[in-house]
Amino acid sequence: MVLPVVFPDGSTAELRSPRELDLASLGVWSRTSGVLGKDAATDRDLLIVYGNAKGLTAGKAPVACYQGADRGQVELRRSQDPAVRFWLLFRFGAWTVALWDGNAGRLMGHQDRALWARSLVGRETEGGWLVLRGKRPLRLGPEHDGDVQLQLGDLSPRAVLLWPVRCESRRGPDTTMIGGHAVDLEVGSGWFASYCMPKAPMEVHVYDSDGSCGGAVIEGLRVQRVRHAFPDGRYHIGP
Repeated sequence: MVLPVVFPDGSTAELRSPRELDLASLGVWSRTSGVLGKDAATDRDLLIVYGNAKGLTAGKAPVACYQGADRGQVELRRSQDPAVRFWLLFRFGAWTVALWDGNAGRLMGHQDRALWARSLVGRETEGGWLVLRGKRPLRLGPEHDGDVQLQLGDLSPRAVLLWPVRCESRRGPDTTMIGGHAVDLEVGSGWFASYCMPKAPMEVHVYDSDGSCGGAVIEGLRVQRVRHAFPDGRYHIGP
């Protein structure tokens, strides 16, 4: 099975895997980050979901509304998570972008939210993927040394996370070999593995709640034809 993917900054790759893994059925989430100019206080992570923000927000009405770059409405809504006060929600076609707006110590002011709202631009590719860009002063992903990520599936029961970064194969005391890759493994209440595909290049993390298919993902997944939207040295894995 061949699955062409597009990262939120416009980078592309091709995933090849045995049909029985059925990675395309897992669903997709993507993430990136951005900052307004050099103001670190406005540095925010963006969660990108296909469809609506069900499960993220609380209450029926927005707390505030702002005008977006396309003159559409960007809504500030309360979060269901007590650790996150608000989400600033953008809609681009079938996609929702949720901008985390912090806890009580890191909330943005009205002017910064309004500037985020009118500076974030999104478009859907012919294949239906969402690509984002920032209008000045907004800098996204590799533009401010931030990361871009694709996540296939949910962390429970299983997920594959991809970063189009330069990386090196790891060999150490906690490393084992699976499918020709040196893989860092952690096995406990859940099964987790991280490894590098230096030729792609791609950093890969695999989550598997019961360990039943993680090894099959590592054995079967191949990543080819990676094309970076920015110089590949600008990409890294965020905290």
